[in-house]
Amino acid sequence: MSEDPEPLDHASLASELRDARAALLELLRTLPESRAYRATERAGWTLKHELAALGAADAELVHVLEELRRRSGTLTLELRRRRAESMHSLQNLRLTPLIERLEAGGAAAAESVAAYGHHLARAVHVEQAAEGATPASASALAHAYRARVTAAIETLRGALDR
Repeated sequence: MSEDPEPLDHASLASELRDARAALLELLRTLPESRAYRATERAGWTLKHELAALGAADAELVHVLEELRRRSGTLTLELRRRRAESMHSLQNLRLTPLIERLEAGGAAAAESVAAYGHHLARAVHVEQAAEGATPASASALAHAYRARVTAAIETLRGALDR
């Protein structure tokens, strides 16, 4: 992971995440169930995969911020298994319960950023693969999360336009 492109104001980020999630939910509520199974630009993925990945990212961000709150020093976190398990459980949901989970997960992520965002400058090592950890800051993870939310909105708009 690269260095942060800019420092984050956690209150502004929380507000931005709430607004983005509201836009996403508004679009999702117009999506017919059958369209959730259409392919996206990512090879082998459907819109439902993309939404499940977003839900997993919600849980991941909350987990990282909770761990930053609980523990001192540089954290080393293995998130791959957590992400996979979360995605798997979300992919098995029908669209309406998935939307409900995305609404709750997005709210929890924004609330965590608002409450614990002052920890975002701290160092975090995220275990990516067998070769070891990639150092970053929690802020870099938050930037990646914000980008994922924005990408999900664009993917959903594309699916609705087809």
